[in-house]
This record gives sequence, C-alpha cells and structure tokens, in this order.
Amino acid sequence: MRELRLSELAGLVTERGAVRVEEASEALGVSRETIRRDLAVLAKRGLVRRTHGGAAVSGRVLTERSASERELENGPAKEAIAALAASDLVEDGMAVMLDGGTTTAAVARRLAGRELTVVTSSIAIADILMPTSTDLVLLGGQVRRRSGMTVGPLAEAMCALVHCDLAFISGPAVSARNGLMDSYAEGVRIKGAMLAHSDQSYIVADSSKLGRTAFLKVCELADVTGLVTDAGVAPEEMEELRAAGATVLVAPHSDEADQEGIEHVG
Repeated sequence: MRELRLSELAGLVTERGAVRVEEASEALGVSRETIRRDLAVLAKRGLVRRTHGGAAVSGRVLTERSASERELENGPAKEAIAALAASDLVEDGMAVMLDGGTTTAAVARRLAGRELTVVTSSIAIADILMPTSTDLVLLGGQVRRRSGMTVGPLAEAMCALVHCDLAFISGPAVSARNGLMDSYAEGVRIKGAMLAHSDQSYIVADSSKLGRTAFLKVCELADVTGLVTDAGVAPEEMEELRAAGATVLVAPHSDEADQEGIEHVG
C-alpha cells in the first residue's frame, strides 16, 4: 500500500515539476505528516529533491517532455533502429502495436503502406498511417496533450480487446537493473497493456536512453522478446544488458547499414 502511494506521489511531482505538502496531501487524501515522511523516502532514493514546504523533480530523474522536444534528439540513431525493426522483425499480414514516441513514429514511417494492421495509442502515428493503405486502429481514451497519446481506462480497456503479433514499446529510460521505465503512471499502464496483448514485444530505444532511470517501472528486460538499439551503445552497458539476460539487436549506423548485418547479443 505504501509503495503504491509513493508511486502516486512521485508521479504527482513529475506531473507538476514541484508540489507543496498541502497540495500533495489533498491530492492523495492522506495527512501532511504522511506526505512529509513519504517525500523523505523518495528524496533518499534520489527520486525527488526536497524544497521548503514540499519537493521538486530531482535532476537525476527523467521527466516527461513534449514530442517536439524529443524529435530533435538522436535522429539518425532512431532511423537506424526503425529500419532494422521494420525490415527484420515485421512480416506482412501481422498485427503490430506501437505506443507513442519519436522512435516508434520512425518505425511507423517505415511500415506505412505495408499490408499490416497497426494498433496505436499515438495521434502522431495515426497521422502518419492514415493516408496510406495500412489498416489503422487508434485506441480511444483521454488525450495527453504533451505527448499526443491516448491514455486512461478507456484506452486500456480497448487495448484489452485486441491481440497483436508484435509490439514496439519505447520510453525515456532503459537499464539492466531496472528494465524499461517511464515518468508518468498512465503511460506505464498503457504500455503494460500492449505488452500483455502481444505475442512478441521489443523495446526500441536509442543508446542515449540506456543506463538511465525514471520514476516508474514498465517491465523487466526479461519480460520482452528483445531490445533494439543503435551502435552507439557503450561496451560496459552492453555487458550489463547481456548479464541481465537481455537479447539485444544492434542497428548499424546508416553509413554502415549496407555493409553490415544485424548484431545479436544475448
């Protein structure tokens, strides 16, 4: 019970950037003294930074950013990951889940026009696929404006009605120790629903996301079929992933793609 409350409190700090004890007490329906004790626990774990009368997001922990902010980062690596995922993991006739993210959007561009059914929680991905012949299912639900994703009970319930051959899931943080993590609870739940309703699942994350942490765990690396990343992954990070039992597919950089095959590790 306490861990659930800690998770909700951590998510509240992430949502607002900073909260006062009084705000958190009202939002979570517990006493101010309970909030103070919980904030002390989160601060000790490095997940929040205590401030006068409350807490703020820790600089060590990733917070949610807009799609436009993320779109500018590591474009070539994301395109390399998308090229590998679309060409080597997806077969025509499949039903494919794509959660929201700039890397999964890059995958969607590679899938556009193919004989597939794509199920997504992302409005941006729906925009990519709508003009094409690819069958499209957009999960309903509350729209999270910052990320352009549908979330909440309606999206999760609709996701539970379908079953796909393959899912591609992204996130801001992946590590051997903590698996895939995200920064807000609604995103964690819809990703979890996608994983639960797909036969195979891959995390798609460029090498800058590896070794990072965020507030909330989505899944362990052992819970997915594999991780697709780019050739920028550090050797020590690769060793940790391998030791954790992860199957890692390394996409060569674009200038190497025509000369090298995929490297499978794990």
